[in-house]
Order: sequence, then structure tokens, then C-alpha cells
Amino acid sequence: MSDTPTNPPEPEGEPDPTVTAALRSMASPPHGYGFWATLDARLTAERAAAPPPPFPPPAPPGPPDPPLAEVVPLPGPGRRGPARWLLAVAAALILLVGIAAVVRASGSEVEVDTAATTPLTEPPTSLATTTVPLPTSTSAAATTVAPVPTTSAPSTSTSTTRPAGFTVSPSGVGPLRLGMTTSQATATGAVGPYENSEIGEDRGCGGAMPRGAYRPDDFAPLFVDGKLVRLYIGKPSRLRTPQGIGVGSAVARLSTIPGTRSENPHPYQDDLRNIDILSGDVGYQFTIGKGVVTEWSVGTRDGLSLVEGCA
Repeated sequence: MSDTPTNPPEPEGEPDPTVTAALRSMASPPHGYGFWATLDARLTAERAAAPPPPFPPPAPPGPPDPPLAEVVPLPGPGRRGPARWLLAVAAALILLVGIAAVVRASGSEVEVDTAATTPLTEPPTSLATTTVPLPTSTSAAATTVAPVPTTSAPSTSTSTTRPAGFTVSPSGVGPLRLGMTTSQATATGAVGPYENSEIGEDRGCGGAMPRGAYRPDDFAPLFVDGKLVRLYIGKPSRLRTPQGIGVGSAVARLSTIPGTRSENPHPYQDDLRNIDILSGDVGYQFTIGKGVVTEWSVGTRDGLSLVEGCA
């Protein structure tokens, strides 16, 4: 702090006579230069000589801590601890195992007693029996024959074997036989009327529509001079050879068909070829493309030699 008094600057112009008179009437301060420094030194000395103030008295003791039971509540009467719960479950399991053992033991005894006391007075009624008589003989062998069951449990097989009427052999298919006349073929019910009757049933070349169990796309019969000489089979026919060969079969499977084999180019398509397998005067002709059967037919040697229809 500076001891030099500071007075605010007077405003420019004439001073206020009242302020000037008041300032002149004020007494000078009772201290001179260095008063404040002396006062600071004296106060510092007094503080150094005075004893230090006593420490504040200790705080009075507070309420005692609550008991542990209130801090961590124990299970009440309505709740059980984990140990009691586990013990209850173990006891229940032991009780159930014991009950099951007793029931199983008593059940086996009942079954044994029933089997031992029930007389077998008659055979099971689920199987019908038939007595097979033996011819009269002078042999000393016993003539009594035990009943032989003639029925068996129903088969659960889901075989997809085709009916015999859909298997094509060199003789024909179903009731149709190679060499039949048009009248005989129509009488079987497997085909309809001859479709070239304007020429005459015993002359010319023609066909008929499949009927009965056969669909129109199963086969196409060819009659020449009134006799069945060939059956054409294409996709999606259901007919197969006895070896299971049909449209879509691999060419390697043709080796399972007996007979004399010959291979010829297809008359119209360079990417196809014909394989004939003959047994005597009848046989098969398979058209092969990309390693599989695309169409085939069964017929007589002369019928299989026809390139297109009757030509």
C-alpha cells in the first residue's frame, strides 16, 4: 500500500467553491509516511508472540452400528435357503426312484404269474389255419399233421415294379403278339380298329390306337399286309424290356440283352445311330443319342428294316 495520498483530478474549468472549502477544512491524517508498513510489522510480531489457538474439541460419539442381522437379512419363515431347497429335491428324487423300483419289481412278478397260470387251450386267432390231408399210405409214419398257417402279415413293401402288361419282349406286349392279324389285335382290347381299312385289313400298311390299360403315347403298332410287324416306343412311354431298358437308359445296358448285335448310322440324323439286337427273326432296334436310348421298337426282322413307316 502506498503512503502517498492520491486525489482525483479536478475537472477542467473553475473549481467548485464548496468542494474547495470542504477540502481545506479537513484535518490531516494522524499518521505520516511509513505508517502502514509499521502497522504491518507490529501486527506480525503480535501474531508470532501469541500462543496458537487450541484444536477444536473432538466430535461427540454417534449412534452405534446396527447389528449384522439388519444389514444382511436372513431367510425368514416363508423362505428357504439354497441348501434346504437342494436337500428337498434330492429327497424327492430318491423317493421317486424307490417307487419306480417297487412298481417294476411287482409288475414283473405279475407277468410271470400270469404266464404260468394261463392255459394255452387254443392257438392265436390272428392266423387262419388249414389242415392239409395226406394221401392214404401203409407207411408206419404218423398220419397226424399239425395245422399249417396259410396267412401271413401284410407286406409293407412299396415296390414300383411295372405290371407284366408293360414289359415288351420280342414276342410283343401284353396280349398283343407279333404276327397277329388286325382282327385278332383288335379283339384283345389293347388297340382300336385298324386305321387303314379303306385298303382292306389284309392288305396295305396302317396302324391302330392303343386302348384299355395303354395310353396313346405308350406305343404305336404297325400292320403290314394285315399283320402286326412292329411296335414303335418313344418318350414318355411306360414300356420297358424285361431287363428294364427304355427311353433314357444308358447304351451300356444294352449288353444285357441276348442276341446278335449290329450297329448302323441313323438314316436322317448324323448324331444318332441305330443298334439292332436280333434273336432269330424277331428282336429290338434302339436309337442312341448322347449315350442314351432316345426311342426304340420291337418287331420282326422285316418290320425293323423299314426306315419310315411302311417304306
